[in-house]
Amino acid sequence: MKKHWIYPASQPQASLPGVTDPVAGILCMRGIADPEEFLAERPKTAYDPFLFRDMDAVCAKILDAVEAGRKICVYGDYDCDGISAVAILTEVLGKMGARVTHYIPSRFDEGYGMNKAAVAKIAANGTKLIVTVDCGITSAEEVRFAKMLGVDCVVTDHHTPDATLPDCLILNPKMAGSGYPEAVLCGAGVAFKLVQALEARSKERGARGNLVPLERKDMLAVMDYAAIATVGDIVPLTGENRTIVKYGTAILNRAERPFAGALKQVARLPETLNGESIAFGVVPRLNAAGRIGSAGDGLALLRAKTPGEALARAEALEEENTKRKQLQEQVYENALEVLPEDSLPPLVFLLDPNAHEGILGIAAGKLKDRFGRPVVLFTEAKNGMYKGSGRSPDGIDLYELLAKAKHLYAHFGGHKSACGLSIPKENFEEVRSLLDGEARILCDAFPERFVPTLRIDWVIEPGDVTFDLVRDLERMSPFGAENPEPLFCMRNVIPEDVAFMGTEGRHVRFRAGGVPCVLFRVTEEQKTLLGSGKPLAVAGNPIKNVWKDRVSVQFRATDIAEEDA
Repeated sequence: MKKHWIYPASQPQASLPGVTDPVAGILCMRGIADPEEFLAERPKTAYDPFLFRDMDAVCAKILDAVEAGRKICVYGDYDCDGISAVAILTEVLGKMGARVTHYIPSRFDEGYGMNKAAVAKIAANGTKLIVTVDCGITSAEEVRFAKMLGVDCVVTDHHTPDATLPDCLILNPKMAGSGYPEAVLCGAGVAFKLVQALEARSKERGARGNLVPLERKDMLAVMDYAAIATVGDIVPLTGENRTIVKYGTAILNRAERPFAGALKQVARLPETLNGESIAFGVVPRLNAAGRIGSAGDGLALLRAKTPGEALARAEALEEENTKRKQLQEQVYENALEVLPEDSLPPLVFLLDPNAHEGILGIAAGKLKDRFGRPVVLFTEAKNGMYKGSGRSPDGIDLYELLAKAKHLYAHFGGHKSACGLSIPKENFEEVRSLLDGEARILCDAFPERFVPTLRIDWVIEPGDVTFDLVRDLERMSPFGAENPEPLFCMRNVIPEDVAFMGTEGRHVRFRAGGVPCVLFRVTEEQKTLLGSGKPLAVAGNPIKNVWKDRVSVQFRATDIAEEDA
């Protein structure tokens, strides 16, 4: 589907010491109040964990349990965020001397969040305290059931609360009155703030019973897990999240844990990891564990003690990730065969009864990117319901939209960009009709939000594509929600030295204004444009290219268009 190009209405003249003009201007356009802090290698934005309303009480409950030798179970989720959060809390509780276990439900047999069968199993194992991570805020009934079995609960979560909250201590920055300034932490981010608080309070309490006070290095050591989850969970990469990722990535690159080196080897990741290589190299492989096999495999990789163990586990995850890609591509192609590209509804609500439920969200995200509108894909689950996962472009709150039919779901949760839900079969068509109507109302009010767009951040001249610009863009990273990678455009350039590469000429190299460019997965229309001799607009990103020990700057093109288009 051809995209609508949107150029910036103006390009403000901005100046920062030692910063290229395009990056200074983009920071100004994005309203970055403190650009020096934003670009800093060691940012300082962080908040006192005790700003969480119930943090002191949560710490006391956990420390009491550790001191008394009561068994604690960390109950997580099966995605990268949940796995990382479990890794954070089990490692730290273990260092404190806790009798700690963990539980991650099966995506396929149990679904997201707490369930009574799991709670009963945990209780039967002698557990006296369940601490949830990345889940639990919608589990009021399960928390009530746990208490009936003599198990206390603490919920730490970041998902949108229901009207009825669990009757227990809760840490959730989205909860009304939480008191915490950073409202959009990921689940592992909330777990990390709990660890910060436990470090402080355990030192104050001192060694008692089974309790071993935490040291600062114990808290810092788990920031790598928090960084991976923060990059992977579609939370804003600004503010405190940015601080977590910057410091956590630095810890990750020290390669103190064997899993980092193993993933670099197996997934052919760069020696120095950054936000992009974490997002596209580390996160998908951890997610593949919960999507295709067992989330426990991802947790075992993170916790591997030796390089040999880590390598074996990384190789197994690589096989699962390869299978995930194949299944994802099949679901994506199946959807394209049945969707009328020229007359799509505002909300794509599609059932593929044979789709693998572990890859629905990824395929929905790919379709969302192609069509520029929210997409929810469903498959038939083992429990006889239709299980779905949705993704939405910026500007459309998917959670708010899907919540219009919440009374017809069996399960529902998520946030504005991504949601998961289960629908009884007999309700499916009613849900589809209701949400189609709601989406059409929204589309009538805001039609521009339902069009695939290419939003240019800054128009540059070929001479602006320099190592200095690439350096400043690296300082702007990590990129993600609310800090997208800037998209640049060179205008009125005539492609030269056009050379197609790969099978059936799927990729192309060319020069634009003397700048080396590369465009992957070129379409037939783009091939025609490249050979037309007409002035074109080329959108993309300046990047550093390394080839046979030679380092150069090139332009990684995203799209091309005629200047009068």
